[in-house]
Formats: sequence, C-alpha cells, structure tokens
Amino acid sequence: MRKTLTILCIFVALGAFVTVLDIIRTKGGSEGAGSSSNKITSIDIDGFTLTVEIVDTPESRSRGLSGREGLADDAGMLFVFNEAGIFGFWMKDMLFSIDMAWLNDDFCIVYLARNVSPETYPTVFAPSVPARYVIEAKAGFFGSHNLKKGSCLEKPLL
Repeated sequence: MRKTLTILCIFVALGAFVTVLDIIRTKGGSEGAGSSSNKITSIDIDGFTLTVEIVDTPESRSRGLSGREGLADDAGMLFVFNEAGIFGFWMKDMLFSIDMAWLNDDFCIVYLARNVSPETYPTVFAPSVPARYVIEAKAGFFGSHNLKKGSCLEKPLL
C-alpha cells in the first residue's frame, strides 16, 4: 500500500510539473526570448550569445515586445523582413526601454537607436538607408558590447 501511494504521489508531482511547464510555454513569461511561439536562434557577438526570438510575420512583427514586462540581459528579438527597406519602429504599448539596431543583408549595423523609452511614443525610429533585419535588446546592450554603426555580426541560422 505504501509503495502504491508513493508511486501515485510521483505521478501527481510529475503531472503538476508538466502542467506548469505547459502554462509557461503557452502563456509566455515576462522576461527573455521565447516568451511566445516564435522560433528562437542565437547570435554570437564576440563570444557573447544573444538568444533572440525570430519574428518574421506581419502579425508577430507588429506585436514585437509590446506588453511584456522586461527582457533578460542575454535575450532579444530579431525582426526579419523579406527584403531590405526603410522600416520604422515605435514604442507603442512598450513597458521598458530598449536598444534597436537595423542591419543590412550582410548583418552589418546601418542604424542604431539606443535607450529608447516608452515615453518616446509616438516617435518613429527608422534608418535613412534600407535594412533587412532589426534587433531589439535590453537598453544599454549595444553600448556594453561596443557595437556601433558599421559593426558586423555573425548572421544566425534563420
């Protein structure tokens, strides 16, 4: 009887654990990449790994990081467009400050917007030259990794 009760307790605990993991996976957390059903990849920046959510549909790009409470130091979002263009970003429904970098086809930075706060809404931030990708990261990220206009990153697997 005691053995059966122990086994039953283990199954209940495992069931609860799986349920909690499923809730986290489907509802998303408030910090870090992977808080949604978007694909995840990594970008190597001089030995530092930035884990990014890939947003490559009109709906996911429109939503972006809006409504989230924060972003982990090693997490970000990678906006992928079908072709290079002048893509503007604003801070609608954002709850925290971010850095944004626009990159060309070669994954080189063509424009940076640093420490952009939610209070800047409805200002639109956009490069003067076409870009194909945009990375959003925690405010201060690009400065702390000495990234500037002209810096090239290793293109991740998309």
